[in-house]
Amino acid sequence: MYFNSTIKRDKQSSLLLILSISAYLVYVFITDIVTPKISGVYNLNSNFILSIIPIACIYYAIKNLDLLGINTSDLLLQAFDKSPEAICLIYNGKIKYVNNMFFNILGEKGDKVLPSKTAKNIFPKEIFKENKFFSKIFKLKKLDSPETVNVLCNKFQFEENSAYEPFDILTILDIGIVHESQKKIENINKNLEKLIKESTQKLENINNELNTEIKRRIDSESKMLQISSTDPLTGLYNRRFFSQISHNIIMDSNPIINRHVVIYLDLDNFKNINDTLGHTTGDEILKKISSRLKVSVPDTSIISRVGGDEFFNICKKL
Repeated sequence: MYFNSTIKRDKQSSLLLILSISAYLVYVFITDIVTPKISGVYNLNSNFILSIIPIACIYYAIKNLDLLGINTSDLLLQAFDKSPEAICLIYNGKIKYVNNMFFNILGEKGDKVLPSKTAKNIFPKEIFKENKFFSKIFKLKKLDSPETVNVLCNKFQFEENSAYEPFDILTILDIGIVHESQKKIENINKNLEKLIKESTQKLENINNELNTEIKRRIDSESKMLQISSTDPLTGLYNRRFFSQISHNIIMDSNPIINRHVVIYLDLDNFKNINDTLGHTTGDEILKKISSRLKVSVPDTSIISRVGGDEFFNICKKL
């Protein structure tokens, strides 16, 4: 384990394990062989207590060597493969490991380890300066084509005095994807604005159509009401309207306080005019009489033509 270990921490733990086992074997040799021969006495309690020391050392060494079923290196590499960023491990200027996203960004399919390519053949020289940490944007050439890709590169440098050998970790993020996402978002926003504008215009058109239809219906109902309540020749109210309005006035009035006047007007010998001068002349006379009635009574009056030459006028609250 000591000679096969490439990590300083594993070498130190292996050495501790070797020393612990050696110390325990020396202790057993002294307590079980040498001491009984010299004294002839075997002390169980002291041997049991003293044996705890090397056993604790062995347990500590085993725990540090990750021999309890957990391989931290494999867990670390699995975490790298799940990362949304490209990750590259560089040791002594050579690429030792890259994750799947590295190939997705730089466009080469193959093994995760690139032994034939040094880091300086892929990355700019600025990355390998002495500064431990930095974050900059670079334009990298793809591995299998002359195309380039804009990336955000972060470097983390581990020093020699760390638990591991000195190496660099590079994380690479394709900012072109971010730009494309921004463009897609902008296009979506433009389409939404266009859709909202079109929908708003459609709603305005529908609202205008509804207002026009409502106005048309109101005008139509007003005309129908006017036709049903007025005399078409004179423009005065007709018998039907007079009967309804007179009933409403009487029902809403106080017989002690309110006083109303009803005037009945009948044209004498009007039939002779129609017979001698014609109905057209008779109609003109009825119009003239209606016009004079309108200006001869109070504004609150209600004038109605209830027959051929018969008129009623209600003067309210005189």
